Amino acid sequence: MGFALLYWLICYTHGDFEEFHLPPDQEQFKWTPCVYNLYDFRSCFLFSIETQTTIGYGVRTTTEECPEAIFLMCLQSIFGVIAQAFMVGMAFVKMAHKGNSSTTFLFSKFAVISQREGALCLMFRVADIRKSRITNASIRMRLMRTHTSKEGEKLAEFQEELPVQIDDCTPSDVFLMWPTVVIHRIDSASPLYHLSPATLMHDHFEIVVLLEATIESTGLFTQTRTSYLNSEILWGHRFDSITFYNREFQCYDVDYSRFNETFEVETPLCSAQEIDEFLSLSRNFRPGTTRRFRRRAVFKHGEVNVIQSKLSKRKLRFLQDIFTTLVDTQWRWTLLIFALSFILSWLGFAVIWWLICFTHGDLEAAHLPPHQEENNWTPCVYNIFTFASCFLFSIETQHTIGYGFRTTTEECPEAIFMMCMQSIYGVMTQAFMVGIVFAKMTRPKHRSQTLLFSKNAVICQRDGDLCLMFRVGDMRKSHIIGANIRAQLIKCRTTKEGEFFQQFQTELAVGTDGCASDLFFIWPMIVVHKIDEESPFYTMSASDMLQERFEIVVILEGTVESTGQSTQTRSSYLNTEILWGHRFESVVSYNKERQSYEVDYRRFNETVQVDTPLCSAKELAEFCKYQEDLTIAAKGGELLTSINKGHRPSVAIRRQRPRAILKSGDCNVLQENLSHHQLKFLQDIFTTLVDLQWRLVLLIFALSFLLSWLFFAIMFWLISLTHGDLEEIHLPPMQEANGWRPCIINIYSFTSCFLYSLESQHTIGYGVRAITEECPEAVFVSCMQAICGVLVQAFMAGIVFAKLTRPKSRCQTLLFSRSALICQRDGDLCLMFRVGDMRKSHIIGANIRAQLIHTRVTPEGERIKQYHTELDLKMDDCDSNLFLIWPVIVVHKITPDSPLYNLSPYDIMQDQFEILVFLEGTIESTGQTQKLEFMRLIIQNSTKSIPVETPFPLYPPPTSTNMEEVYQTSSEIYQAISALPETPQPVPNPVNLQLNNLDQFITKFRSHSNYHIFNGSRRPLKSLTDIESVQSHPGICPV
Repeated sequence: MGFALLYWLICYTHGDFEEFHLPPDQEQFKWTPCVYNLYDFRSCFLFSIETQTTIGYGVRTTTEECPEAIFLMCLQSIFGVIAQAFMVGMAFVKMAHKGNSSTTFLFSKFAVISQREGALCLMFRVADIRKSRITNASIRMRLMRTHTSKEGEKLAEFQEELPVQIDDCTPSDVFLMWPTVVIHRIDSASPLYHLSPATLMHDHFEIVVLLEATIESTGLFTQTRTSYLNSEILWGHRFDSITFYNREFQCYDVDYSRFNETFEVETPLCSAQEIDEFLSLSRNFRPGTTRRFRRRAVFKHGEVNVIQSKLSKRKLRFLQDIFTTLVDTQWRWTLLIFALSFILSWLGFAVIWWLICFTHGDLEAAHLPPHQEENNWTPCVYNIFTFASCFLFSIETQHTIGYGFRTTTEECPEAIFMMCMQSIYGVMTQAFMVGIVFAKMTRPKHRSQTLLFSKNAVICQRDGDLCLMFRVGDMRKSHIIGANIRAQLIKCRTTKEGEFFQQFQTELAVGTDGCASDLFFIWPMIVVHKIDEESPFYTMSASDMLQERFEIVVILEGTVESTGQSTQTRSSYLNTEILWGHRFESVVSYNKERQSYEVDYRRFNETVQVDTPLCSAKELAEFCKYQEDLTIAAKGGELLTSINKGHRPSVAIRRQRPRAILKSGDCNVLQENLSHHQLKFLQDIFTTLVDLQWRLVLLIFALSFLLSWLFFAIMFWLISLTHGDLEEIHLPPMQEANGWRPCIINIYSFTSCFLYSLESQHTIGYGVRAITEECPEAVFVSCMQAICGVLVQAFMAGIVFAKLTRPKSRCQTLLFSRSALICQRDGDLCLMFRVGDMRKSHIIGANIRAQLIHTRVTPEGERIKQYHTELDLKMDDCDSNLFLIWPVIVVHKITPDSPLYNLSPYDIMQDQFEILVFLEGTIESTGQTQKLEFMRLIIQNSTKSIPVETPFPLYPPPTSTNMEEVYQTSSEIYQAISALPETPQPVPNPVNLQLNNLDQFITKFRSHSNYHIFNGSRRPLKSLTDIESVQSHPGICPV
C-alpha cells in the first residue's frame, strides 16, 4: 500500500493520469508514462504487488522516462527480498519453537514415596513418545517452600536442589528410550529427611521438575517443566511396569494407558530419619554354563527397538508439534504432504478465481476473451476461458511466475484482494517448506551414519586389570566436536523390597587410553571400561558371561563440526556379542610414501585371541594379592627415560614422530578401504556436500539445475510433439490462420521447450511463452516443475547457508604459538604454549585441552601405537576455560601426576611423541560450536623462545642405589665441563666430592664455578666461542 501510494504520486506529478495521457491515448499523443498501463490508484496497487512479489505479469512495466520510478522499483525489490527473508526466518523459528516440542514429553500425574534398597525414595515417571531421541538430556528437581532464616527473615519462595538419579545412572545424561522412573533418595542430606505421612498432608510445598535436552531432529535446545504439590505425592505407592517384550513383533512394547497407574506397597509410616536402612545382603547366585540371550533394546545401527502404544491423544500431541513431526517423517511422506498442500492451495484459489469471474459474467459466451474487445468488456482477469484457465492463473500468481498472458485488471476489487491473499499465502507456504527441507537436511541424525562401532566387544587384560573394550571410529574428515562416549548396562534386577525391574540401567565408567570419556576422532579409538570394584562386572567370570542376560548400550554424543548442531549415535552389545580373551587388531599405520597415517577399515572389526584368565576380576585381584610371585612382570617399552639406561646415543640425531595433526590444524590421517561404506556418505548427503570444496559444490548445483531444466524440457517437448504442435502447419505463425490451439504458446523446437522450462522453474515468466488450457498433461508437468523448483532452491539455500556459517571457518583467526617450551614457573617445571584470537567477537565458553600421543607397551605385551594421555592445563590461576581478550599462555605443570614428570631434555630429543591441543567453544557471532585442533611436537631448542635459567638436571634423579652408575654419569658431565675453554675455577671431580646423587653434584658444581645448567640454551654469555665439545650434552651452557 505504501509503495502503491508512492507510485501514484510519481505518475500523478508526471501527468500520466491526465485525460489525454491515459493508456488508450498514449500512442496517439506520443506520451511515454513512468509505468505502462496505469489508470488509477488500483493499477498502482497491482503494480506494487507484482513488483514486490516478483510476479511481473508483463502488462504493467516501468519505462525509462522517470528516474524516480526506477529508483523506487529498486527500493521495493530490495524491501521485498528483506521482507520475504524476514518472513522465512520467522516462520522457521515459529515452526522450530521449543515450546511445541515439549508436548511429546510426558510426566506422571503423581509422584510417589516408597522404599527402594532399604531407603525411602521420592519417585516420578518421565517419557518421550517420539521415535527420534533427545540428546544431552538432563533432569533437575527443586523443592520450593516457605523458609524462615535464623535472623527471622521469611523467604516465601525458598528453593532447594534435590539430587536425583535414574536407576544407577546420573541424571545429567538421560537416555529416554522408554519411560523412566526418576528417583530422589531421601537421606540425611535431603530436605525431605524429616518428612512423614502426617507432615506431608499439612506442609505446603511444591516440587518443580525440569527436563532439558537437545532435539535430535533439529539440533535445537528445549526445556519442559512440570511440578508436584504435596497433595500430588502418594505415600506408600509404586509405579506399575508398563514395558514388556512383544514376541510377535520382536520388540519392546510400551503401554501408555498405564503410564500414571500406581499400586500400594508396604511402606513405613514414619520419616526416613526413623527407619533402619540396613538390611541383610542378598545371596550371590552363580548360574550354570548354558548361554542365555537377552532381547535387544537398541539395534546395532542405533535405532531403538521400542514401540509406543495405547497413548491417549497421540495424534493431537504430534500435530501440536507439526514441525518436528514433519522433520521426523520419511522424505516420501514429507514430499507427498507438500505436493498435496500446493495442489490443494492452487485448486482452492482457482475455485475462488472461477467464482469471481463467474459472478462478474466473464465466463458468458459474449464476454469470453475473443469477444471482449468487440463488446467493450473489461474482465476481472484477462484471458480466462474456463476453470483450467483459473487454475493456471492461480499457479502463476502463487509462484510469482507471471507469464503475462493472464493478468488481473482494475475492474474487480475482490480479485485484487484475492491476489494479495494468495501472494501472502504463497510466501508463507514456501517459507514453511524451505524451513522443513532445511531442517531435514541439517538434522544431525544423518551424521551418525558415518560413525562406526565394532561388531563385538572384547574382554582381556590391560595393565594387569580385566577390561571390557569396544572400538569406535569416524569415517569423515570433519570431526565431532566435544565427543563424549557413555555406556549403560541394562539388565533385570530385584531390590531388597522385592520390587522387580525388567530394565535396570547402570552407568559404566568408560575412557580411552589415559583419557576420560571425551574423545578426539583423528583415528578409530578403543573405548575401555576397567572392571574394578566399582564395576557391575567385578564378580562376573567367563561362564557367568554366558549365563547373564544383559545388554550394554553405547551412546556417543557431540556436535557436528560442519553445522554446529548436536548429534547422538547409539549401538549395543548383548552378552553373546562380547568375546572373552580377545583383543582388537591395530588399524592405524604410517605410510612413508604418502607422509600420512592410514586407517584400514577392513580390519575395523578384527580381533585376535590372547591369554586371559577365565575367572572374575574379583577372583583375579585376590589371586594376585596373595600370589605376588605370579604377577605379570612388566615388559619394556616405557616412554620416559630413566637414569639406569646404560646406552645413551648421541643427541645430535633428533628423532621426530610423524605428525598426526598438521600445523594448520588439519588431520594427517587417510581413511582407506571404505568402498563398502560409501553408501553411508550418501545417506548423509547434506554433510557430504557441506564438507566438499566450494568449486565441487557449485558444480554439483549447476549440474542439478541443468539436468532438471533438460528433464522438464524433454517432457514439454514430448507433450508438444504428441499433441502435434511441432508440425509445420501448427507452428506459431500458422496457428491463428489454422485455428490451432497449442499446449504452450510460441513453441518452435526443443530450444523453445528448454527456455520455457527455465522460465517456469525460476519464475521468470517473460510472457512470450505461456501454457494454455489445451493439454492437462502439460498443466500437471508445470505443477511438478513448480514444486521441484522450490525444493531445489531450498536445498541449495540450505547448503550455501551451512557452508557460509560453518564454524570451521572461524578457526582461521585463532592462533597458536609456533613452538611450545619448557621452563620454570613458581618453582615448578611447566610446559607452555600461547593461544590468541584475532577477532573482537570472542569465543564463548572456550575450553582448551591437550593430549599426549605416544607408543606404549602394556605389561601383557600389547603394543598401542597411538596411546592418548590427557594433560591437565590451566591459564595463570584459572582452569582450562579461557577468556581470550588478549593472547594467553596455557600452562601444563609437570608434577608427579604428569606423564612428562620423568622427561629430560635428552628424552625430548630422542623419544617420539606428539602433543595435540584442542580449543573448543561457541562462536559469539553465530552461536555455533567449533573446535580447532593443533599439533605441538615439543622442541627444546627453539630459535623463537627466550632462554631462561632453569635448574633442569640432564638426567632424571637416579632411583637405583648403584653408586657406580651415579659416578659414571657424573663423570661424563665433569669431562664435558673440563673440556670448556677458559675455565674460571677448577672444577671438582664428582667422585672426590663423595656425592650420593646427581643433584648434589650439580649443586656443588654450581657453587664452584660460573657454569650453570640450563634448559634449551647453548649460547655463551661470556666471550667463549668453542663449545663444540658440549654439543652432545644439551643441558649445559657457559654463563
